[in-house]
Amino acid sequence: MIRIRYIDTFSQGVQHLHFNASLLVMCSLVASEVEYLGAQNITQMAGNPQNVFCQKLFVVRGDGRISLILRYLVSAVLNIWHLMIVPRNTVLIYNQNNLFSTRILNFTNKILGKSVVIFCHGEMELLVTDPHKGGILHKLLTQLARGFFLKDDCKIAFSTNFFVMGGSVYGNLAKLLTADKIVHFCQLDHSYVFKRSNNSASHATLNLGTVGVLSPIKGGDSLCVLADMLKQNNITNVRLSVTGRIICPKETLLARGILLPSNGGNAPIDQQEFTSRIEALDYILFFYDKASYKFTASGAIMDAIDQRRPIIAIKNDYFTYLFDKFGEFGYLVEDIQEMAELIVKITNGLNVRRIFDFESLQAVLSPVALANDFKVQLQNIGFI
Repeated sequence: MIRIRYIDTFSQGVQHLHFNASLLVMCSLVASEVEYLGAQNITQMAGNPQNVFCQKLFVVRGDGRISLILRYLVSAVLNIWHLMIVPRNTVLIYNQNNLFSTRILNFTNKILGKSVVIFCHGEMELLVTDPHKGGILHKLLTQLARGFFLKDDCKIAFSTNFFVMGGSVYGNLAKLLTADKIVHFCQLDHSYVFKRSNNSASHATLNLGTVGVLSPIKGGDSLCVLADMLKQNNITNVRLSVTGRIICPKETLLARGILLPSNGGNAPIDQQEFTSRIEALDYILFFYDKASYKFTASGAIMDAIDQRRPIIAIKNDYFTYLFDKFGEFGYLVEDIQEMAELIVKITNGLNVRRIFDFESLQAVLSPVALANDFKVQLQNIGFI
């Protein structure tokens, strides 16, 4: 009998909700018995699997800096505790890689030898970002990430394995990590519980917008540059908007007629407004730097696929990987200039608005479709 204990000591609210639910689906399809411990109510979204047993876990709530730090610390303690108490015949799966506990977990597991899987997300980007930028927490997390994954004197426990989402992510890590570390990594495409919406936007005005947090490094400045370029081309039948929290000067956005959420982007918006704003878009814009998403997948891309909205994005390794493997679901461009030129062509009718096959895309990225890949990876590392 295959048993899995799925631990989520960090997620609150809607954070990583669709991925967390999809991981629960995959666990339920792989194991005979799954015990889920977390604060989110994801079993209903996962289809209420009959072999899943739930237990509420305390997670520090709040969006402030102090709440975030406390959440990291409490999560780290809980992660270590559950490693010590999990039965030896159970695969322990952490859906998040809390860097505050990674090294201690690894050291402890060298002694305990339990079957541990840790899913990696955006924290892996810290391996290559500027360690001198950002606040104290960002700098500390950067030191923790590099101290564990890049230092030669840190060896990964034999029965500890990390999962990254996407072949491009794994390939880039293979170039960065030493051979003795990369053997502890597995790759699995980012699964998602899709709503399979049939809504399609079609407006006289072309509605374009960003989704998710908008900051200077996530396209805040680029969106303004695009607005200026479209104005220079006398394009008036385009409406630009932001759906998500805004961490950049709002005055520069408002001065260009860019539409903001009802709360002004001062905090995450509620799910109903989030969904309705995306449904109103014809294309979702992504301005991430070409060097971004080398070591992590994109949840925002999954949101676009979920809403069946094509994207217009600057090329990066992960976006190109998805297009090459699963087919196009929008347009990839080299820079903002090419993005503006493409939008001008679309508005002038020179580039027909294509119909993309989101039905097939959602099918291959569903947890049901990826569950067998997950099972094979667990078999390859000898966990099942």
